[in-house]
Amino acid sequence: MSTLSPIQLLPHHIVQLIVKYLASSNLPLFGGVPEGDTKHMELLLPFLRVCHNFRSVVYSGYCKNLELEFYGGDRVLTSWRPWPCRYRESDHAAYHLAREVHVKVDSLAVFNGQAHGFLLRAPFNDCPFPLARTLRFSFSLWQLDYAKRVLDALDPAELRANISAFVGRVKQMAPKVNEIRQELVMQLGHPPDIVKKYFGSLVTQLYQLASRVDLRYYQSLAHMELQLHEIRDLVHINSRNYDEKLGYLARLNASTLQYLTTTFNRGEDFAGVIRNESGDYVQYPHLHTLKLITCVIPVDMRLPIFPGAVPFPTLRHIALDGEYPLGDETIFRGNAATLEFLSLMIPPEKLVLLRERRVFSPTSHPKLRYVRILQPADDTQDDIDMLVANKDFVLGIGPNAALREVTNIPFCTDLPRMLSPNRDRSCLQYLLLYGTSLDLSQVIMLLDEIPLLTDLHCGSRGLGLHIAEQPLEDFANFMSSKQGKFGKRFRCWHFDCLVACSEREVTLCVLYLALACPNFNHIAPNGNNDDSFKQEMDLLIDSEDLLKPYALRLRRIAFSSDI
Repeated sequence: MSTLSPIQLLPHHIVQLIVKYLASSNLPLFGGVPEGDTKHMELLLPFLRVCHNFRSVVYSGYCKNLELEFYGGDRVLTSWRPWPCRYRESDHAAYHLAREVHVKVDSLAVFNGQAHGFLLRAPFNDCPFPLARTLRFSFSLWQLDYAKRVLDALDPAELRANISAFVGRVKQMAPKVNEIRQELVMQLGHPPDIVKKYFGSLVTQLYQLASRVDLRYYQSLAHMELQLHEIRDLVHINSRNYDEKLGYLARLNASTLQYLTTTFNRGEDFAGVIRNESGDYVQYPHLHTLKLITCVIPVDMRLPIFPGAVPFPTLRHIALDGEYPLGDETIFRGNAATLEFLSLMIPPEKLVLLRERRVFSPTSHPKLRYVRILQPADDTQDDIDMLVANKDFVLGIGPNAALREVTNIPFCTDLPRMLSPNRDRSCLQYLLLYGTSLDLSQVIMLLDEIPLLTDLHCGSRGLGLHIAEQPLEDFANFMSSKQGKFGKRFRCWHFDCLVACSEREVTLCVLYLALACPNFNHIAPNGNNDDSFKQEMDLLIDSEDLLKPYALRLRRIAFSSDI
């Protein structure tokens, strides 16, 4: 294109808007693209040929995840994810924009020095990834017997030097890296001891580069002989599976660890995090996030208790999924003043245990903002018991002026009063009422009592919406009189429609509610055709005199079940 072209004079922010609009309304600029989604990226290819300004916008917005593949030989495959196949060969000029680099490499190429050699060649020489914060390594290891023969033939000093050279080069390529993820793709079977030894040495040195380690992609630490005592000052550990090595690694970094998530198979496993080999309790003074996934624990298994232990005094975020792994409230002990987010997907009897032990009360957790409780799965007596336990547990926390989000509890007339001390001090913004049939008078009551409410989800499996008994004309006048007096923050209503409700009745009530709530802009009628609702809404706006003056605002209401 000619250098005199006026398009090159467009301001940078205008180019951003053009790329964002023309690429796709569902592809946010500088936002994430689902892995493997290339159809939107096809639309970006023409922009690369417009001019430098357009190329820089595309690169800076969508060149975030770079993938390198090296399995020996002279060729290195490089690609940006999720760019389409016909643009797999990446532009070297954009390497410096990569935030995450995924390196797929043959383990033997690391051990024999070939991997270090290819990282020294252009375009990887100097510092190609100055902004990268995350490095993910996929090491392949096939033909274990052959790998053993290769390693046996190499001089141990040369092996160690090749590993250190590879890790050192990685550090030079991405000096700002703070998170390491790694996986071993290997042949089924038990790896030889020499493979475990040197692979463990490689991973140990990689972990020393970062303060965050992610083990989600690795099956077990047992495949590595890690020198755990050399992995210090970690702030983040994310693991899919638990074994004794993970417990030791957590304890070793207890003084610096801020984030811990893992999966337990037994309640006893958690003892490895809380207690050391001598039986002394370990404290994590800076841990702010704890996420535990616990597999099914037999009913007759005795759960461990830790009387007097205060392992997590500064927790702000607790998420428990599955069985509660302990027989007491150790996880919650000592962090009442700091806890802000609570997610409990645990059986109702464990909620009853916490309630009976008075772990939570209206005055115990002044900073608690979000309470998410397990959602029942079926219409069974167990679900009824769960809903009762959910309600009793949440209402035992309130009234709490700090609460902003509560999920999966049934409706009761005293709910607003029990969740917040008074309407003027309520901070509640998001409310999900499970298994609840609300008529419009109850919705109005909620909006009146909870003035900051922005999102309301009610009902499930066809139990959602009842039309008020009064004639729609009277209700319209009533809602018109309420305009500007309540629901000023309310923006989204998600509900399930009863078969008994006609489409016209539901849509008309939604419009009248929108009339009273000036910021209402999203309706999610689960199980219904969004286009059909939209057509019905347009017909009603054109036919109802009360709605015509507000037609422009009402037509902006989005119908979608995807919330």
